[in-house]
Amino acid sequence: MADAHRAAEKYIGQVAVFPPIGKPFDYLFDRRVPLGSRVKVRLGSRAKAQPESRERYGVLVGYVKESKAKKLRPVDQVLDSAALVDAKLLRLLKWAGAYYQAGIDRALFMALPSAVRKGKPLRTLETWHACDGADDAELARAPRQLEVLEVLRECGTADADLLDERLSGAWRPLLRTLVEKGFAAAGPSPTFSAHTSHAAMPELNADQAAVFKAVAPDEFRCHLIDGVTGSGKTMIYLHLIRRALAAGRQALVLIPEIGLTYELAHQCRTYFGRAKVVVCHSDMGVAERARVWSSVRAGEVSVVVGTRSAVFMPFARLGLVVIDEEHDESYKERVFLPYHARDVAIKRAHDLAIPIVLGSATPAMETLRNVSRRRYRGHTLTKRYAEASLPEVEVIDMRGAALRAGLSPRLKQLLHDTLERDEMALLFLNRRGYASRIVCHACGESPRCPHCDVAMVWHRRAAVLQCHHCEFRMDVPEQCGCGARDFQPLGLGTERIEDDIAELFPGRSVVRLDTDSVRHRNERARRLRAVAEAGSGILIGTQMIAKGHHFPTVTLVGIINIDPCFLATDFRAIERLGQLVVQVSGRAGRATLPGRVALQTRYPEHPVLRTLLRDGYGAFAQGLLAERKRFALPPFRVLAVVRAEARAETAAMRCLHRLWLRLKKTR
Repeated sequence: MADAHRAAEKYIGQVAVFPPIGKPFDYLFDRRVPLGSRVKVRLGSRAKAQPESRERYGVLVGYVKESKAKKLRPVDQVLDSAALVDAKLLRLLKWAGAYYQAGIDRALFMALPSAVRKGKPLRTLETWHACDGADDAELARAPRQLEVLEVLRECGTADADLLDERLSGAWRPLLRTLVEKGFAAAGPSPTFSAHTSHAAMPELNADQAAVFKAVAPDEFRCHLIDGVTGSGKTMIYLHLIRRALAAGRQALVLIPEIGLTYELAHQCRTYFGRAKVVVCHSDMGVAERARVWSSVRAGEVSVVVGTRSAVFMPFARLGLVVIDEEHDESYKERVFLPYHARDVAIKRAHDLAIPIVLGSATPAMETLRNVSRRRYRGHTLTKRYAEASLPEVEVIDMRGAALRAGLSPRLKQLLHDTLERDEMALLFLNRRGYASRIVCHACGESPRCPHCDVAMVWHRRAAVLQCHHCEFRMDVPEQCGCGARDFQPLGLGTERIEDDIAELFPGRSVVRLDTDSVRHRNERARRLRAVAEAGSGILIGTQMIAKGHHFPTVTLVGIINIDPCFLATDFRAIERLGQLVVQVSGRAGRATLPGRVALQTRYPEHPVLRTLLRDGYGAFAQGLLAERKRFALPPFRVLAVVRAEARAETAAMRCLHRLWLRLKKTR
């Protein structure tokens, strides 16, 4: 049968189909189709009653001389005349699928936008402009449409990101209506131009210039910029990007938080031009994400600022990769394709022989270990940009203190003094919602997530209980399983602190910034503008505000509670503690005004905390590395997590037990 599959006029191609099934399937091709092309195939027998229900789209990932299949079927259709995924990106995806034990089909599924996976035609980015001769009187009863039209007239030509910046709420339906009425028209995005110059960039200081010169443009080398918060790492990134663009190359900048992508993209557009910079993240619409993907592939985009999935973008001529806040756990995907964007980016830079720059004030233990082994080249920035001073840190003992809104009397006094000076304070608590759980007053039980078996967080304004692991939501039960109807909130969340702070400081500006308060992509920018315009007030938030932001008038940072990190069983918890304390503290005193950090804890004498505050993050990290080495933990050993899923718990447990027995024999 195998000989029949080797007919001269036929080729056996391996197709990764969507949704992923676990492996590529063999199909017959009547010609040599380029690898990386999309095809349309059918699964199962043609004799099915509804064969169209078995239609799938996929990507050709390889050819084989023989197939183990008993009967091969031909592909139904080849969608692309040229490879959609080029050879270098396809090789990277094959490596990721194998390295993370997920398969090429899952890697491709992660890398391709939904519209591309479904066989939709490729379309690049658009811009819009106002049409001449329109009569505004026709829009007298449509003020929102008129607002969009006025922005188009003011800007001349606007893209999606500019409209996001200038307009609040959903503007796309309004724009479609304007186009239908003839008030506006769409056109293609301006083409890529490597030499367009815009605002003049600030010059680098001596320390920054030394790092810039050390990053060679045409060779692979992984560089770590280990710089204190506010030391000007972003300006080094921008100068490196400008150099790459001048050479006709593209640049990728990875950012851990969606909201931060817009801030950095705005800086890039200031210096490199609006049409050359795009953002990429999971909150984008299906059509918009596909257009960005196609424009990057076509070389019409020079800079991509994105979250972790942007590491798979199909660059035509990538010349530089930057990973800001490289230590952040947001770069790790844990479920579908359990990859780490930092490691994939390093592999991609290696394959392309281009430089990659990691930046952080609190580098990950793995990164510091690689610097010590000289696999990465380390650069240190010890001073803040423009000679701004580092904040003073005060540890507040919470034991026995009378707390209100989670604040000790000392922290309340510091807040009062800050507001009296017309300055701004930032309060950090890494727990959104109103309370960490609700407890039955009669039996002490709390509603738990049916999937994760953890207590569910109460979001009072949304009137729901939510699991912060799997995002499962449910209404607050009317009564407990014991029959009682009295539930009490337990623990603090940012929602509760916002309410209490507003009562403690009436008339003062109070802004909360977390994923509950920021539902639309415009909302974050609007709230941050409100903070900047207020000049004085209190900003409350989770780790969303812990990194990347520059608030010139913030002089006080209050860390409400870090104690859960001391009590966690995860061996990385202490590392995250140090990173959070340093990153959040770095929001204070970033301009001419001196800063102060007030850190509340019930463990003020904890040796790890004392080392961090007395000797700095470097000494703290070296102590952790020594401990990890002593206990054979990463980065000195490799750990793997095995997860089993089944319809019945007993089946999953049997699978894990068999694996455990096999691993015992191989030790």
